[in-house]
This record gives sequence, C-alpha cells and structure tokens, in this order.
Amino acid sequence: HPELGIMTAYLRTAAYSAAGPVRDYEQVECEFIPVKELPQTEIAYAAAVNAAAVTLQAVATLRFAEVTVAPAGSGAAAALSTESALASTALASLVDLVSEVRGPDMQGALATAAAAEPGDMTTVWADVARLIDTRDAAVEAVAVTLERWRAAIDSQAVDYQRGVNSAAMYEFAGAVFAGRLANLTINQTWTVYDAAADAAADVYDTLRSALLLCAGNAVAREMMKLSGLTYTGLLVDSLKLPRRTVWQNRSLSSSVELASRLYGDLSRATELEADNPDIVHPGFVGDMELRV
Repeated sequence: HPELGIMTAYLRTAAYSAAGPVRDYEQVECEFIPVKELPQTEIAYAAAVNAAAVTLQAVATLRFAEVTVAPAGSGAAAALSTESALASTALASLVDLVSEVRGPDMQGALATAAAAEPGDMTTVWADVARLIDTRDAAVEAVAVTLERWRAAIDSQAVDYQRGVNSAAMYEFAGAVFAGRLANLTINQTWTVYDAAADAAADVYDTLRSALLLCAGNAVAREMMKLSGLTYTGLLVDSLKLPRRTVWQNRSLSSSVELASRLYGDLSRATELEADNPDIVHPGFVGDMELRV
C-alpha cells in the first residue's frame, strides 16, 4: 500500500481503475479490511451462519406447505410417506457417521421419518438434521439428499404432483442438512489455512448444487446467502492460520520423529501421514518432499 506499506488484509473487491493505466502500469481499485481490524470475526461469522441456517429452514418450511398437495388418506399422501421411508433408508449410514452418543437417537429419528405423515414431514426431518453433529454425517446427508432430489424432479415428467411433493420434501431436507453442514464447518477448529480454504470451497460447491435444484425463489435466495456467509467466514476467520508448504526431508526418519521436529507434537504424526500419501511406511520416511 502506498501509505501503509506491506500489510495483510482481507480483499473484498478489486477492479481495474476507470482512469486507465499510469506509465504502463494498470491501476487497481481495491476494497479491503486489514486483518488487525477484524476482531472476534469467528464469533461474528458463526452467529451469522447460524442465523442464515435458521432463516433457510423457516423459508423451506413455508415452501413445503405451499406446494405440497397430499390430503390425509389420499394416494398422494401415501406416496409422500413412501418417499420419506425411502429417504430414511437411503440415509441409514448417518447412524454410524454421527457421534457414538447420537447413534441411537439418529436411528430412532430415521425410523420416525420412515413412518411420517405429510403433515409431520418438516418436523421429523428437522429432528434428523438436529442430531447431525459431525461434518462427515452432514456431507453424507446432503449428498444423498441431492441425488434423490434430482430423481424427484425428473419424476415430475411421469407423475407431476407426486414429483412436486417429493421434490418439496427433499428441498426442505436439503435446506436443513445444508444448514447443519454450514454450522459444523464454520465452528470446526482448523489448524491450517489451506484445510479451512478447501472446506470453504467444498461447502460452497455443495450448497451451489443444492441451490440449482431449488424451485422456490425464497429458498434459493437464502441458500445463496448461507453459502456466501460460510465461504467468506471461513476464509476471514482463517487468515491468521499457518499455510501449507513443502519441506525437503533429507534423512531417514519416522513420521513420529518428523512430527516432533516439524510441529513439536508427536500426536500429529497421523496428520503428517495423511497429508503425504506417498509415505509408504511411516517408520521409514526417506529423502522426499513433504507437504507440511
């Protein structure tokens, strides 16, 4: 910066100046926030993401009520209940992906969803989402829902109302699962910037895929807001974290010895091995480049 010198900042926007180049150099107009002026951003963004997730769920609930036509005792109601049962079966893996203490509760919640009537759909699937407490479970829930959501949209060509009802259910489930994924990701403790940035990109891409399936404008708008807040929040909150780099190991060592030398922490040997799949045997790491 011409007045502040070298600085670390969060770049918000950048564009070529309308004034054009000066002495063959392009002028770039930037809007930025110095890192030192971002106090407690973790709390601010975590709260904003949670608020966006709550709003998304509320909007998706209204959307489900508006578009579903499944009178009690009708064939449409039975078909929607059947779809909920199929979704519950497809998501059975969540029992093993949530924390051990949540496993039995998740099994019960999925069983309730399998027998749910149309009037209870939003409640039972919100309960399933509430029990998701790991990122792996959230990622799986969104992935399975997206697959079945696409199939429900395609089925509208055969049975329009049944397809609309099923798609509305998956739109709601996708919304609440996306909210859990965003919350779990923004609140996770990240040790390096690169991992946080990768997670931010993954969540953004996942929520964008859900966004493209949304039939309700309000749901799409809130999904877009949630993805943007999660992406920006993760990057801003992680600016002060160390970055990945490449380090040349020139002696025969074990991954435990390298973890102690590089990080001062023996327990990070497993992390070192995961970051470097080229390590054939963790007890014998020879002359090679390591991602640290």
